[in-house]
Amino acid sequence: MIKQIASKHPILYCLEPDELDWANLQFEEAECFRIAMKTLNEEYSVPSLPVHDSLIVRRRDYELAAFELQRVYRERFGYAPTMTMDDSILDVEDPYDF
Repeated sequence: MIKQIASKHPILYCLEPDELDWANLQFEEAECFRIAMKTLNEEYSVPSLPVHDSLIVRRRDYELAAFELQRVYRERFGYAPTMTMDDSILDVEDPYDF
């Protein structure tokens, strides 16, 4: 299974203990989310909630949240990840959209 995962994500072959390993990658991802959430809150008064590899925000704040998260990744790593939105929520009324 590890070979299958690494074949889809070849960067994993470059992992080195205490330099670029799973713990450092997990920390860096958490930092990206923390910084983006802090910026959203302090500069835009946008509440957010991290859940696994996602950031939950009000529907109206999606584009700003995606922009901030991509900005932080770009600053830290030189690239921005692809962002997607769960389209199933579009049919749900947003009680906070006022």
